Amino acid sequence: MKASYFGKLSMHREDHIKRLIMKLLVTKVLRESFSTFQIEQTILVYLKIGRQYENFKRGLIRIRLTDCTEKECEERLRKSKA
Repeated sequence: MKASYFGKLSMHREDHIKRLIMKLLVTKVLRESFSTFQIEQTILVYLKIGRQYENFKRGLIRIRLTDCTEKECEERLRKSKA
């Protein structure tokens, strides 16, 4: 059975999703938890709820991403001025 939220981000590019996750980590809405396996030298990274999650859930913290990276925005600005 699929969860009701399954595929909500399927319409977004992978790099945008990565940027969103990084922003949620930086603002402490999410946190990372690491687990290692000695035999295979494998490190697993889990995302868990961070200390700012409740504030985010209540709308006290808002996450805003532009539709382009800083470098892309600078280039667009330069092209529009030319």
